[in-house]
Amino acid sequence: MAVPSRLAALMALMTRCRRRAESALRPSINGLVLGGTFTEEFATGQLTNGQAVVPDWLRTPPERTRICMSLGASNTERYGGDYVSKGDILEALAELDAEVVAALLPTQTAELGPLPDNIRVVDSVPLHALLPSCSLLIHHGGFGSYANALVYGVPQLTVTTPVADQLYRGAGLEEQRAGLLLPHDLATPDAVYDRVSTILADSGFRQNATRLRDEAVARPAPAEVVPVLEQLVEERRTAPWRAA
Repeated sequence: MAVPSRLAALMALMTRCRRRAESALRPSINGLVLGGTFTEEFATGQLTNGQAVVPDWLRTPPERTRICMSLGASNTERYGGDYVSKGDILEALAELDAEVVAALLPTQTAELGPLPDNIRVVDSVPLHALLPSCSLLIHHGGFGSYANALVYGVPQLTVTTPVADQLYRGAGLEEQRAGLLLPHDLATPDAVYDRVSTILADSGFRQNATRLRDEAVARPAPAEVVPVLEQLVEERRTAPWRAA
């Protein structure tokens, strides 16, 4: 198949997926009405940080344990609020002997009161530049956050709702002891603090996160898999008029 034909087939497939996804995102789950649209830009944007400027403060190694908190922006952007209180959680985490970097939207930052010196709030930060210096990532279970932490062998605390696939990623990490899962309805500041303390105190979480990273890196790259898939399709394809 020529490259233009492959591209046309891919675009047609993405269009069908988009239509199905838009349809699937309309129902409500436990009273939560889902909305928004699904686009190719949204899909591909989850897979890479893209180009980014590394802030000056990231060029110096941290003086103490560093934690990143990035609980997503979808709820604030679409529904005008979050499912957990970021301010209360940050106040609880401030009791740790650690630096907490919280990546928040400007609207989320505006809701915060005064915070201790060990809390650094940023509008945005490239995860691929930040995570190598972190001992833990607290996030909402999104694929971009999950995959970046996986690549750098960083333990993860997943604080999420039972929507889409975030819950499964968090449960998988907990099963592998590379992280912990905390459902949003149990995510009190004390509960977050306790789980963060547990992960930081147990080196096994870092070891298992490193193990998962090594397993992921050892797997074939997409460029290696595609030719094999094409060969299998060619070998096993059955003409429509012939029985399998």
